[in-house]
Amino acid sequence: MNEVSDAAQIARQSWSLLCPSDAVPVKVLTDGERYANRPAPDAAWMAAARRDGGVLESRLPQLRAMAMLLAAQRWRERSGETPAQLADAADWLAARILLLGLSHVLVTAESFARLDLANRRCRAWSEQIGLPFAPALPILVADAGGESCLQAWSRSAEVALALAGGRGEAALTRHCEQRLQALLARVS
Repeated sequence: MNEVSDAAQIARQSWSLLCPSDAVPVKVLTDGERYANRPAPDAAWMAAARRDGGVLESRLPQLRAMAMLLAAQRWRERSGETPAQLADAADWLAARILLLGLSHVLVTAESFARLDLANRRCRAWSEQIGLPFAPALPILVADAGGESCLQAWSRSAEVALALAGGRGEAALTRHCEQRLQALLARVS
C-alpha cells in the first residue's frame, strides 16, 4: 500500500463522481456538532450559507440523537466511566450518512479516515438491525468547505423531495424523524 499513490488514484476517480447524476446535493452546516461547547461561526456566514441551500444541523435534532445512540452503544461495551464527550466526529458523520442517506461526501486527505470509520460504524449498526448498507463514497478535494460545512450527495428520494422547492429544514426534519423512528423500530 502506497498512501501517496493511493490518494492520487482516489482523487482522480473522485472527480468522475463529483456530481452523481442520480443524487441531490446536501449541504449541512454542522453547528450542532462543532459548536456545542464553543462559539458559533459568524452569523453573516451562516445566513449566507443557508441562502445557498445549507441546512442547519441544529434544526435536525434527530442527527444528535442518532450520533449519541451510536456512541452510547460503543461505550456500553466498555467498562469504566463514560467520557465527558460521548460522541466523536465519526459518530456524527455516521448519523448523517444513516439519516440523510448520503452516498458521496466531500473529504480532504485529513478527513478521509473519519469517513472510513463512520462507514464502518454505519455498517455495524446496519448489520445489527438487519438492513443492507452501502457506504458513503469519498470525493477527495483539497478543501471541503471548512469545518463548519459538510458537503455531500444523497440518493434518497425522500431527501430529494424534502429539499425540493425550498422547503429545506422543516421537510428534512420530518424526513429525519421518520427515518430515525424506522431505524429504532428495528432495534430489538
